[in-house]
Amino acid sequence: VDTKLSYPVNYGVKSRKIELEGQAYFEVMKNKELPFEVLSGSITTKALGTKFAVSAYPGASVIKSSLIEGSIEVKCGGTTKVLTPREQFVYCKEKTEISIHSFNETDELAWKNEQLMFRLTPYNQVIKELEKWYNVSFDYNPTLFERETFSAKFKRYETLENVLQIMSKAGRFDYHIDGKVVIILNKQQK
Repeated sequence: VDTKLSYPVNYGVKSRKIELEGQAYFEVMKNKELPFEVLSGSITTKALGTKFAVSAYPGASVIKSSLIEGSIEVKCGGTTKVLTPREQFVYCKEKTEISIHSFNETDELAWKNEQLMFRLTPYNQVIKELEKWYNVSFDYNPTLFERETFSAKFKRYETLENVLQIMSKAGRFDYHIDGKVVIILNKQQK
């Protein structure tokens, strides 16, 4: 959802560089003469014959490159890291910090399998995902969920109404859908 890929007219002739805004999964054949590179915001991910995913939404606070199989080289500023399978390179835009850690492939690639997966995910982040997934906006007070997390898995065909019913029970809030806007109220505001 909301993903944009762009590439030069001479793609595959002199280079295999693409630019990504959003989220994508790649399976890349090794080619030493023309390495495959994904430019995503502040980081460049270079495939060395591999399967990997990149998440780089313009409004997101982090950019991630997640290695499934093979090897990738990730560059950010003056830092270059080569990842091994199940490692994830995370660049935090706000703090300009880099971290590398292991990740759960099922959770990380849920979007590819038409699923929304949340595991102890802060509600504010869940809401951002739902805005993209269902093409709606949320009107709410972010302090309502400052310390709250949410865990659930939904299939792509799940309706927004069903998702909100489950979330409202877990988060103890009320909601109202007004066209393309979801208004969230705490129980006392009813």
